[in-house]
Amino acid sequence: MQSAKIASAKGSARDNGDLTSSLCFYTAVPFSQSVSLQVVSHSPADRISVRDYWKEKFESPKKEEKDEQVRESGENERDVAPREVAGVGDQAYWVNTGRDGALYALKNDYLLRCSVGGKDDQDLKLKNCARLTQSAIQKLPK
Repeated sequence: MQSAKIASAKGSARDNGDLTSSLCFYTAVPFSQSVSLQVVSHSPADRISVRDYWKEKFESPKKEEKDEQVRESGENERDVAPREVAGVGDQAYWVNTGRDGALYALKNDYLLRCSVGGKDDQDLKLKNCARLTQSAIQKLPK
């Protein structure tokens, strides 16, 4: 997907009391082509649900107010307004961070986050993340 050799893959997991997260980081050569895929889920000990977190991050009134303030001020909107992406999970957004970007997808009670590095444009990065995320979604427990 990145047209780069994967030198290593490293996984990690954590539960911060709010949500449980598993991360796979694929180190590429060159490093700038590396890929990360994170899956966030809810464990019985967690304080919030994945869907509540999703609503807060992508659907909250405060977020909409902030987006409107940025548009009115003429600031760079790409750092604030996620772009909705159809056809990935139950709902998905691309967040353009300028240099990289990340795809956030909600599927059932899982949140997936995919980011890729490199010099490709945002549309190609989005396309690659969408393919990887769809593949990961197919492997989630039902």
